[in-house]
Amino acid sequence: MSRPTVDPEVRYRKLRPLRVVRSHPKKGKYWLCECECGNKVEVLANSLLQNNTTSCGCYKAEFCRRKFSKHCLTGS
Repeated sequence: MSRPTVDPEVRYRKLRPLRVVRSHPKKGKYWLCECECGNKVEVLANSLLQNNTTSCGCYKAEFCRRKFSKHCLTGS
């Protein structure tokens, strides 16, 4: 059975792969990805395929803002 590969036509959560940047002999290929917010980040192919990396970091900041905002249940 063949290993799954990253498809540049598919969006992985908030990231869209652009091209392979470099390759590591043990870890695999690193892809340059563009986030929905416009930032670019290098991501390991396995992280994309297993949904371990979902954004450039903007999602975490957005999630924390919403969770601890005055209008949410926590901290209101």
